[in-house]
Amino acid sequence: MRSGKAVVPLATNVLANRLDSFLEAGIMQRRTYSAHENHYEYVLTDKGHELASVVIALTAWRDRWASPNGPPIILPTRGLRRSS
Repeated sequence: MRSGKAVVPLATNVLANRLDSFLEAGIMQRRTYSAHENHYEYVLTDKGHELASVVIALTAWRDRWASPNGPPIILPTRGLRRSS
């Protein structure tokens, strides 16, 4: 999230809580990406990448079967980086 903007508009406290829960669960890893303090990027761990593929599959199923006439949910799949 280098742009500093969430894909889905969220209050900053809600976003911070969700990111913290992903970090605690081992789904994401936080890394410093700038010489400036408090500039971080959040990247998926191996565990997070495996979970992402499940979420994408469930979303595709939902778009087809649970809401065939509604708009699909579009998830950003490009740029998902794996932690090293």
